[in-house]
Amino acid sequence: MEISLPTTVQFEVYIDPDRCGNSCVCIDLCSMGVFEKKDGSVYPWNSHLCCSCFKCNEFCPHHAISTRWILRA
Repeated sequence: MEISLPTTVQFEVYIDPDRCGNSCVCIDLCSMGVFEKKDGSVYPWNSHLCCSCFKCNEFCPHHAISTRWILRA
């Protein structure tokens, strides 16, 4: 009998650097602390903490944030 890791579904947050205006609205809105500003740019460093509320996606003035599901098998 072969034992393997279970299939999991994860959530990933992505910021398009070409569209991001570094307004930092996502940092202020995110209660989970997903976003951080480093070296003058905003990054989703803690994407694993995302609770899928989609506030960042909805209120980003530059529409630079997208979220996607990832299936790990």
